[in-house]
Amino acid sequence: MLKTTLGWTQDSLNRAIFPTKGGLQRVIGEITVPGSELEYYKLNYTGSRYFPLGGSKTARVKGEIGIGDGYGDTESLPFYQNFFAGGSRSVRGYKSRTLGPRDTATPFDPIGGNQRVLLNAEYIFPLPGAKPGNQSQRLSFFLDGGQVFGPGLDSPGETIDFAELRYSIGLAFNWFSPVGPLAISVAASLNDQPGDDTEPVQFTLGVPLR
Repeated sequence: MLKTTLGWTQDSLNRAIFPTKGGLQRVIGEITVPGSELEYYKLNYTGSRYFPLGGSKTARVKGEIGIGDGYGDTESLPFYQNFFAGGSRSVRGYKSRTLGPRDTATPFDPIGGNQRVLLNAEYIFPLPGAKPGNQSQRLSFFLDGGQVFGPGLDSPGETIDFAELRYSIGLAFNWFSPVGPLAISVAASLNDQPGDDTEPVQFTLGVPLR
């Protein structure tokens, strides 16, 4: 199966690690060659912006939207190409990759979907007592939102519906440690529904620092 992947990036961030101003936009698209055993496409856009607030404080807003589907003789996006949401890299306070549609058979595992929306806003500030100019650690208050859409059990819908997004708020600690970047977050879900898998405390190694 032949596949073509194209990408575009615009990066105006002032630093690679823990930026404080500027923006980052990225578009990634992929499509299988017509006539392949499976014919499908995926398109994902991510955009973020940092706003310096003075006194080593920063605001960040971020959004992401992804869509995919089959074409030609393929009716839908292959399941192994589905989008997922939930967890420290998307919607904190919910277990990793659990939001959205589930399998119709026991044990009703999350199966992802062919559309995803993620939203994030953060107020970033230094650790109390940290030395001026410390660029290896930071704290943030955050608001996360997101959902996955597509066919399946307990699906929030087969098309994007912003009313179905799940939200959480919390406090996060990020550290560029000697063993690599790590993050610890404590979050509270704001509108979880029966069947949602929540997880208030999450720890992750290798998280993005921008």
